[in-house]
Amino acid sequence: TVNLITLAGNQVLLVNSHLGKVTDSGDLQFALVGPNGFSFTVTYTIVAANGDNLFANGSGTGNSGPPITSTSTNTIVGGTGRFTGASGMFTVTGISTSVSTIGSIRTVTQTGTLNGTITY
Repeated sequence: TVNLITLAGNQVLLVNSHLGKVTDSGDLQFALVGPNGFSFTVTYTIVAANGDNLFANGSGTGNSGPPITSTSTNTIVGGTGRFTGASGMFTVTGISTSVSTIGSIRTVTQTGTLNGTITY
């Protein structure tokens, strides 16, 4: 969801990976760029199937569409449990569809591809 007044947002992703089924939540801050674009920063917490956390920060750009597209570059900055001291980088490329706009809150559904490496 994105607040269209403050341009703050959050996301939740569910991903099956070599980490098991993970839940990813992120806090985003958007800025409008040009007539149809945006840039953003994001702070992620990725929770692995066993409860261990990975932490990451990133930034990206996008186009308001339709369809809404975005790409981000992200850096893994540590974690808990087996991910203590983790490092790495990943990119996320996504295509989003607007689900609803209620007042100043827009909800979108995103399908994306995550590629990268992690060392732990």
